[in-house]
This record gives sequence, C-alpha cells and structure tokens, in this order.
Amino acid sequence: MSEEEVSKIIDINDNILEARINIIKEDLQNIINDKRSLLDETKTTEEMIVDNNFKSWVIANEVIKMISSNENFSRLFYFMHGHFNGDINKVLENYDVDFITDEDGNLKSINLITLEEDYGQ
Repeated sequence: MSEEEVSKIIDINDNILEARINIIKEDLQNIINDKRSLLDETKTTEEMIVDNNFKSWVIANEVIKMISSNENFSRLFYFMHGHFNGDINKVLENYDVDFITDEDGNLKSINLITLEEDYGQ
C-alpha cells in the first residue's frame, strides 16, 4: 500500500468515517439477512461449513463485528469499500473464514482471514 493510500485511511474525518461505516453496516446487515434466509438448518456442521451461503453469512457477520469493535479495521474496510466503488460483495471477496472443529465435528471457533491484495493496482 502506498504512502498516499495509507494517508487516505488515516486522515479521514471521524464524523465522515462514522456516517459511512453506518451505511456500510446497513449493507452488511442486508447481506446477512439475505444469506440467513437461504440457510438450511437441517444440515450437519460438516455440511454447513462447506456451504457457500453459510460461509458468506459467517464472513459478513464476522466483518460487521470487526467494524463495530476495531477502528483500524473500520478505516481499512472503508478504504476497500471505496476502492471497489462501493461494491460490498467485492470487498467481502477479500475475506475467508477458517472453521475449527473438535474431534466430534462440532464447530469450535471461527477465524476471519483477510486475503492479501495489492490495492494500488
């Protein structure tokens, strides 16, 4: 990331950032609701963790939690949102999740993974 891009992330006015993050959170909540409606709750844990709708639902949930609790993450997500011209789905494509299960196949934890990309291109 170039020095100019880092400056854009750091120098944004806090009030503007908060207003735009609220709009982004609304978009994420819509995705969460849409993906949730597509989930089949009769599936086993093993079936769910390979289901793309479940995975997308989890990613959106994890991102909204991070945005709500980490200002640096919010700033970076806002930058990425602008980089992809407001296409929230394109931004979410830069994330993945790692599902950790126990010996019995029960979901133990979820880790949000940021996929590396050169945003200067």
